[in-house]
Amino acid sequence: MSWQASRAAALHHIPQHPQAGAEGFSSPAAAKAVLMVLAEAARPDGTGVTLSVDTIASRTQLSRRAVIGALKLLEWAGVISRERRFRTSDGGRTSDEIALKLEVRPDAGADAAPPQGADAARGQVQISSDAGAASALAPVHVLHPKRSNRTDIGTGRGPARAEPRGTRLPTDWTPPDDAYEFGASLGLTAAVVELEASKFRDYWGAQPGAKGRKLDWEATWRNWSRRAAEDHARRRPSAASGALFAAMAVARDD
Repeated sequence: MSWQASRAAALHHIPQHPQAGAEGFSSPAAAKAVLMVLAEAARPDGTGVTLSVDTIASRTQLSRRAVIGALKLLEWAGVISRERRFRTSDGGRTSDEIALKLEVRPDAGADAAPPQGADAARGQVQISSDAGAASALAPVHVLHPKRSNRTDIGTGRGPARAEPRGTRLPTDWTPPDDAYEFGASLGLTAAVVELEASKFRDYWGAQPGAKGRKLDWEATWRNWSRRAAEDHARRRPSAASGALFAAMAVARDD
């Protein structure tokens, strides 16, 4: 996680595309949410982001279509650049590598500690982008103030409970870009991967409350695939069993 990139992303203004509806661009608000997720996953210099569209959709609670439109708007505005990546196994497309084109002031490098206390409230950061926006100095806002653990004397109650963590599986969820490659590494065929994806979508879509919320749906899918591979391995007859059944069939024919 890069606090430098996250701070620059939080302060950056994203413009509205003149033909947003006709060209498939998302709103600046959706693009801002996507940009914050990208910045959280970036290196201090803003590079190295390889999150899939499904992962970004899960973390922002946006649809896949909205995420794709937000990435398109960010690229048009010069805030990010994308480089296509391909799997070495079969040459198929995988998630793009994204770089944030936001520059943090040199005195806020990777070795610098994030501002604390009053310094964080008064700190300033200079950002710029290749979209041609002028550099600006803006105050840094504390997005997550420390929660107090003291009991409220007036009510006798302790601090408020935290909101439930995690998100529900998006209704338009599809397997990650590397699902077939990962499944093949576990011994699963493409047909089995597609079947397990349908079961995965139906199962988690029907789960109520906290049970249906996960922090990382890609990790949940990988664990589901591993269990599916174990189940298929247990049901698959061994070579010795196959030979025994064949011998029994020959004996019956005789």
